[in-house]
Amino acid sequence: MSPQKPVLALLSILVGCGGDPSTAPNWTDADGDGFPDYNDCNDDDAEIHPFADESCNGLDDDCDGEIDEASAVDAGEVYPDLDADGYGDPRYPVASCSVVSGYVADAGDCDDLDAATNPGGTEVCDGADNDCNGLFDGDDPGLQGDMDVFWEDADDDGFGDPDSPLETCVEPSGYVDNDDDCDDSAAEANPDETEVCGDGLDNDCDGTGNDCGLSGTESLSDAQGYIISDDESDYAGLSVANAGDTDGDGINDVIVGAYYADGTYTDYGGVAYVVTGPISGQHSLADAIALESLHDGDYTGWAVAGLGDLDGDGYSEVAVGAPYDDGGASDGGGVYVFSGPLEDTSLPNADSTILGQDSSDYLGWAVVRAGDLDDDGTDDLAVSAVGSDTSSSDAGAVYIFSGPVDALGPSGAVATLTGEEGSDDAGYAISAAGDTDGDGVDDFWVGAPGEDTNGSGAGTVYLVRGPIAGTVGLAAASARILGPSSSYSLGSAIGGGGDLDGDGLADVALGSRSADSYTGHTYVFHSPISGTLSATSADAVLAGAQSYDYSGFAVSISGDMDSDGIDDLVLGAPEADSSTTSSTGAVYLFTDVLSGTLGVSAATAVLEGESGGDYASAAVSIAGDVSGDGAADLLVGAPYSDRFYSNGGLVYVQYGGGI
Repeated sequence: MSPQKPVLALLSILVGCGGDPSTAPNWTDADGDGFPDYNDCNDDDAEIHPFADESCNGLDDDCDGEIDEASAVDAGEVYPDLDADGYGDPRYPVASCSVVSGYVADAGDCDDLDAATNPGGTEVCDGADNDCNGLFDGDDPGLQGDMDVFWEDADDDGFGDPDSPLETCVEPSGYVDNDDDCDDSAAEANPDETEVCGDGLDNDCDGTGNDCGLSGTESLSDAQGYIISDDESDYAGLSVANAGDTDGDGINDVIVGAYYADGTYTDYGGVAYVVTGPISGQHSLADAIALESLHDGDYTGWAVAGLGDLDGDGYSEVAVGAPYDDGGASDGGGVYVFSGPLEDTSLPNADSTILGQDSSDYLGWAVVRAGDLDDDGTDDLAVSAVGSDTSSSDAGAVYIFSGPVDALGPSGAVATLTGEEGSDDAGYAISAAGDTDGDGVDDFWVGAPGEDTNGSGAGTVYLVRGPIAGTVGLAAASARILGPSSSYSLGSAIGGGGDLDGDGLADVALGSRSADSYTGHTYVFHSPISGTLSATSADAVLAGAQSYDYSGFAVSISGDMDSDGIDDLVLGAPEADSSTTSSTGAVYLFTDVLSGTLGVSAATAVLEGESGGDYASAAVSIAGDVSGDGAADLLVGAPYSDRFYSNGGLVYVQYGGGI
């Protein structure tokens, strides 16, 4: 309290203490508020004096020379409004009897630096609480303006269910910004997947269901993978096969024969290459594992085969035929078995070596994984020597070696199958038969295209039932299928070991490339098969399209490309013409159970070679899964392809379900 304010009270004290009242100033207090007029700023109003409380009334109630200052007892609060939106910042209140410039009475602003954000604002998708109600974006029921739409992704494959849209601002967990899924309960079905046949899903969401696209005519140039030679005149792809898993990564590999390749040590000695899976896009044989001859003219890789894991070490073995090898005798031939894991090496470093003992035997003309022919629980190796004179001059012979293979010559074979007559060329084509009679033991097919029962070069194919042991003349075979007439060369190609009709017994497809003026026929027999039959009694006969197509030059049935539980048939016509070019070659795929006499036009799908003279399909193999997608894949050799090198050759890898 100021000592000047209680003037009259002080005067009374002075008089009471002996002062002379007659000498006191003549002060008046007209309003009776106890303050004389000399320091009462309004002596007409008893409510106004130096001890009064300042109020917001437009008066100087406490006589301090200021009107309605912030200390007024009834002063209110105002708030800074920096963004001039009419709403103040509640964090910085100021006492005042009136709203002053830059301040407002409303303390509702939640962002005083943004004029669009205040209690009167409109909530939009921008991450801000635009209307200052404590709720943001999609959580605010007052949200207005443009929002984004998201779709539930229940299977977490990155594609949303078109039937579950959610309109909101920010992508919620479990939602994505597209509605492209066709089955949000299966991560295996979305536009980024490759169609897998037989799994009941439209994997690639193309709207065609589970038909796998196995239809129509396509070019092999569209195949998902291809293996190219590394030099001209290699003729890579005259032989090709599933190598099994040689490196232990769980995915099958591919073995390719380039019988005329110049290796490190030779001119046209030949090289067999192993390309490790998965196979997609371009692979060069320059980067593959090379198994090389040490001698010119061996034709190493004329025949190749994957044998599976015969020794139980977790790696597949491979076999390589070199029918002109002179290691045992001049052109006696040789077969070399290599155990995985593999590395670049030469034939003398093979884990097992089988050499022909007589000149011009051509051992290694064909090599195959034979199945378990001796019924010992392990698959065996079969190799042929088309020039063998064991029973008669050039009658041919097939040798069975019990797996795991450990042999140095034909004398190590557990069984020998010999041709009937001279020049039969028994073993020109051989094939595992699987179990054709349901006795639980594997059987075996042998082709002799030079056999003459039905005319010169009509050919015969023999079925030898397992278990097989000792020397067996093919005249004693369990079944004989005869070429229809002269020059049909039945037995020049055999596809066995697959079940084409789903009855649990293994069937066979026999190629007769010379039939009908080299149009070529393929004869399909469903097991059981017994006795002597003519090829014309086949359950299905597939005739080539035109003369000199050589349809049936190569056949394969051991694989299910459309995953329907039944094996499929592939046959090659290496000199078939495309719609625009001659001798491109063509592959015909049949996925249905076949019967009657049909043309190759009945094929489910046709794959044409890229360029004239490629001879695509000189070798074909339904190879198991070399892509890692779970479906059987198709290997197609085009040994005369010039795509990268003149006659360098090429192998196409067509995924199951992707045609």
